[in-house]
Amino acid sequence: MKQSLSTLGRHLLALFFIGVGLSLAGLLVSPSWAQGFGLGALISFLPHSYFALQAFRISAAVAPQKAYFAFWRGESGKFLLTAALFALLFTFRPDISAPAVFTGFGVMLITQIIASVFLIRHLESAE
Repeated sequence: MKQSLSTLGRHLLALFFIGVGLSLAGLLVSPSWAQGFGLGALISFLPHSYFALQAFRISAAVAPQKAYFAFWRGESGKFLLTAALFALLFTFRPDISAPAVFTGFGVMLITQIIASVFLIRHLESAE
Protein backbone atom coordinates (compact mmCIF):
# COMPACT_ATOMS: atom_id res chain seq x y z
CA MET A 1 0.00 0.00 0.00
CA LYS A 2 2.88 2.36 0.79
CA GLN A 3 4.25 1.89 -2.73
CA SER A 4 0.86 2.75 -4.26
CA LEU A 5 0.72 5.97 -2.22
CA SER A 6 4.17 7.04 -3.41
CA THR A 7 3.14 6.15 -6.97
CA LEU A 8 -0.01 8.21 -6.51
CA GLY A 9 2.06 11.12 -5.24
CA ARG A 10 4.31 10.97 -8.31
CA HIS A 11 1.20 10.74 -10.51
CA LEU A 12 -0.30 13.88 -8.95
CA LEU A 13 3.01 15.74 -9.10
CA ALA A 14 3.40 14.88 -12.79
CA LEU A 15 -0.13 16.15 -13.49
CA PHE A 16 0.63 19.36 -11.61
CA PHE A 17 3.76 19.99 -13.67
CA ILE A 18 1.92 19.23 -16.90
CA GLY A 19 -0.67 21.86 -15.96
CA VAL A 20 2.02 24.40 -15.06
CA GLY A 21 3.92 23.67 -18.28
CA LEU A 22 0.83 24.06 -20.43
CA SER A 23 -0.07 27.27 -18.62
CA LEU A 24 3.39 28.68 -19.28
CA ALA A 25 3.05 27.66 -22.92
CA GLY A 26 -0.16 29.72 -22.94
CA LEU A 27 2.04 32.80 -22.55
CA LEU A 28 2.72 32.38 -26.27
CA VAL A 29 -0.92 33.28 -26.85
CA SER A 30 -1.27 36.00 -24.20
CA PRO A 31 -0.78 36.52 -20.46
CA SER A 32 -4.54 36.63 -19.85
CA TRP A 33 -5.00 33.37 -21.79
CA ALA A 34 -2.21 31.72 -19.78
CA GLN A 35 -3.79 32.88 -16.52
CA GLY A 36 -7.25 31.61 -17.51
CA PHE A 37 -5.82 28.33 -18.76
CA GLY A 38 -3.80 27.91 -15.55
CA LEU A 39 -6.82 28.57 -13.34
CA GLY A 40 -8.92 26.12 -15.35
CA ALA A 41 -6.17 23.51 -15.06
CA LEU A 42 -6.00 24.13 -11.31
CA ILE A 43 -9.78 23.77 -11.00
CA SER A 44 -9.43 20.38 -12.67
CA PHE A 45 -6.32 19.32 -10.73
CA LEU A 46 -7.41 20.10 -7.15
CA PRO A 47 -10.66 18.07 -7.14
CA HIS A 48 -8.91 15.24 -9.02
CA SER A 49 -6.25 15.17 -6.31
CA TYR A 50 -8.90 15.05 -3.60
CA PHE A 51 -10.61 12.16 -5.37
CA ALA A 52 -7.37 10.24 -5.90
CA LEU A 53 -6.33 10.60 -2.28
CA GLN A 54 -9.75 9.41 -1.09
CA ALA A 55 -10.19 6.57 -3.59
CA PHE A 56 -6.72 5.04 -3.32
CA ARG A 57 -6.36 5.44 0.41
CA ILE A 58 -8.05 2.11 1.18
CA SER A 59 -7.28 -1.14 -0.61
CA ALA A 60 -10.35 -2.80 -2.11
CA ALA A 61 -8.69 -6.18 -1.62
CA VAL A 62 -8.45 -5.63 2.14
CA ALA A 63 -11.68 -3.74 2.87
CA PRO A 64 -14.03 -3.65 -0.14
CA GLN A 65 -16.90 -1.94 1.70
CA LYS A 66 -14.63 0.83 3.03
CA ALA A 67 -13.01 1.23 -0.39
CA TYR A 68 -16.43 1.59 -2.00
CA PHE A 69 -17.43 4.36 0.39
CA ALA A 70 -14.04 6.07 0.06
CA PHE A 71 -14.48 6.05 -3.72
CA TRP A 72 -18.00 7.44 -3.38
CA ARG A 73 -16.85 10.13 -0.91
CA GLY A 74 -14.01 11.07 -3.28
CA GLU A 75 -16.29 11.29 -6.31
CA SER A 76 -18.96 13.39 -4.59
CA GLY A 77 -16.30 15.63 -3.04
CA LYS A 78 -14.69 16.04 -6.45
CA PHE A 79 -17.98 17.15 -7.97
CA LEU A 80 -18.78 19.62 -5.17
CA LEU A 81 -15.25 21.02 -5.10
CA THR A 82 -15.26 21.53 -8.88
CA ALA A 83 -18.59 23.39 -8.76
CA ALA A 84 -17.45 25.54 -5.82
CA LEU A 85 -14.13 26.45 -7.49
CA PHE A 86 -15.85 27.48 -10.74
CA ALA A 87 -18.39 29.53 -8.77
CA LEU A 88 -15.64 31.24 -6.77
CA LEU A 89 -13.54 31.95 -9.85
CA PHE A 90 -16.34 33.51 -11.88
CA THR A 91 -17.68 35.41 -8.86
CA PHE A 92 -14.37 37.01 -7.89
CA ARG A 93 -12.81 37.22 -11.36
CA PRO A 94 -15.64 37.95 -13.82
CA ASP A 95 -13.06 39.47 -16.21
CA ILE A 96 -11.23 36.15 -16.70
CA SER A 97 -11.38 34.56 -20.15
CA ALA A 98 -14.01 31.82 -19.89
CA PRO A 99 -12.80 30.01 -23.06
CA ALA A 100 -9.27 29.85 -21.62
CA VAL A 101 -10.57 28.57 -18.26
CA PHE A 102 -12.67 25.84 -19.86
CA THR A 103 -9.87 24.91 -22.27
CA GLY A 104 -7.48 24.51 -19.34
CA PHE A 105 -10.06 22.49 -17.45
CA GLY A 106 -10.80 20.24 -20.44
CA VAL A 107 -7.18 19.66 -21.40
CA MET A 108 -6.29 18.71 -17.83
CA LEU A 109 -9.35 16.48 -17.57
CA ILE A 110 -8.29 14.55 -20.67
CA THR A 111 -4.70 14.41 -19.39
CA GLN A 112 -5.90 13.06 -16.04
CA ILE A 113 -7.96 10.34 -17.70
CA ILE A 114 -5.05 9.20 -19.85
CA ALA A 115 -2.59 9.37 -16.95
CA SER A 116 -5.00 7.45 -14.70
CA VAL A 117 -5.03 4.54 -17.15
CA PHE A 118 -1.24 4.35 -16.85
CA LEU A 119 -1.43 4.68 -13.05
CA ILE A 120 -3.93 1.82 -12.76
CA ARG A 121 -1.83 -0.39 -15.04
CA HIS A 122 1.24 0.40 -12.93
CA LEU A 123 -0.57 -0.36 -9.67
CA GLU A 124 -1.96 -3.64 -11.05
CA SER A 125 1.46 -4.77 -12.23
CA ALA A 126 2.97 -3.95 -8.83
CA GLU A 127 0.56 -6.26 -6.98
